[in-house]
This record gives sequence, C-alpha cells and structure tokens, in this order.
Amino acid sequence: MLCIVFGSITVFVIVMVVVLLVRTKLLRERRTYGIHKALGFTNGQLMRSTMMADIPVIAVGAVIGTIAAHLLADSIVALCLSFCGITQGNMYMNPVFEVLTVLGITVAAVLAESICSLKIRKMEPVKLITEE
Repeated sequence: MLCIVFGSITVFVIVMVVVLLVRTKLLRERRTYGIHKALGFTNGQLMRSTMMADIPVIAVGAVIGTIAAHLLADSIVALCLSFCGITQGNMYMNPVFEVLTVLGITVAAVLAESICSLKIRKMEPVKLITEE
C-alpha cells in the first residue's frame, strides 16, 4: 500500500514538472513553431521534436536516480531511523522493480509530454509569426 502511495506521488510530481516544462517551451518558442508550420512541418513532426528534446534527459535522470537510490538507500534510511535507535538495516531492492521504476517514470513523462504538446495543433502560423 505504501508503495502505491509513493508511486502516485512520484508520478504526480513528474507530470507536473513535465507540464510546466512543455508549456514554458511552447510559449517561449511559439514564433519558431509558427515558422516551422509555415514551412510545411506537420503537427506530428513538431510534437515529436518537442518530445525528443526532453525524453532522453528524463530517462537519464531516472536511471541516475535509480542507481543513486540503490547505492545510498541503506545509509539514508539508517540515518533517518538513527533518531529512533535503529542504526543498521538491510534493505534489499529487487533489480526488476528498479528497471520497472525507470520505465514507469519514462512512460509517465512521455504521456504527459504528448498530451501537453497537443497544443501545437491549435497554433496558427500567421498569428505566431506576426505577434511580438
């Protein structure tokens, strides 16, 4: 049960960060998107390019975070529980669940980014190029 709670919190944080990232990117680069649309890029191409800019960074971050959790989990939990008198523990982390964690984080980010990048479809090239 606790695993589901922490997993839900993690997915929520990932989705919120990705939504903010994509919205900021779309606002900042709307003129560029207008030029690309005017040149004939399809909505799918622009959506894929937006996603491919962020997904590798998210996947590498998930891998690094999982490796850090694997290596440092025992010492961090021991430090937190030392106030209760527990100074040593043995936390076993199944490698299958670690791989599933990386995949889950990446899939959640891809889904959030693909949903947010649907706003590219509503953009009109003339309005995006002419507005300052």
